[in-house]
Amino acid sequence: MQESRPGGGIYQSNRGLSLAIIILLSFHAALSVVLAFSWPSVGRLLDGEVDGLGGAISAIAIGFAAIIQGCIFIATAVCFLVWLHHAFRNLPALGSDSLIFTPGKAVIGWFIPFVNLINGYKSVHTLYLESQPRATVLPSGYALPRTAPIVGLWWGFYLARGVVSRIADSISKHGSSDATTWLVFSELLDIVAAVLCIAIVYRIEKRQHDQHDDLVRRIPAPVPTDRLR
Repeated sequence: MQESRPGGGIYQSNRGLSLAIIILLSFHAALSVVLAFSWPSVGRLLDGEVDGLGGAISAIAIGFAAIIQGCIFIATAVCFLVWLHHAFRNLPALGSDSLIFTPGKAVIGWFIPFVNLINGYKSVHTLYLESQPRATVLPSGYALPRTAPIVGLWWGFYLARGVVSRIADSISKHGSSDATTWLVFSELLDIVAAVLCIAIVYRIEKRQHDQHDDLVRRIPAPVPTDRLR
């Protein structure tokens, strides 16, 4: 829904997309908790400590949960990229003059191998900073720098999760039960990354919404006329 153009661009509320991302990430994190407690049983199954119908049902249930989690991850990624595009498109209306990313460039960079390792972080970091109010300027004229440490923290856990997951996959190909330890570690990293991403999406959406409302309130009221008299 396009609302107004107080800063020279078109502002579009992304509350629906933000809510969808938060809900999907919450389900994703919940499944990671379940899998973190479940992977050790797979290790015991591989070591022959668990057998029979119970072990088979447990393995099938864990595999089904992992598949559902993968589907949720894809849905989350789609919603996140659409949200990212729309959020960048809002920046001109909020008074941002940043030329680092266009909405299209911010999204396309996620699909380019190796480039996405940097673009993913920079696009969200830029969006986080530009969605904040203008930097506070001290009487001396020095502008206090705006920071976004939470974005770096989230990106670190996100990349670490990917590395650990690849290690687990590599070990599992040899049929070793040691892979389950790495899988548990991967799920724990995934939980932290999901929680941080939820916080980032919530904060960016809230800041954009609050900034837009503030800009609308600052629009001068029309000068009264007597044309209707």
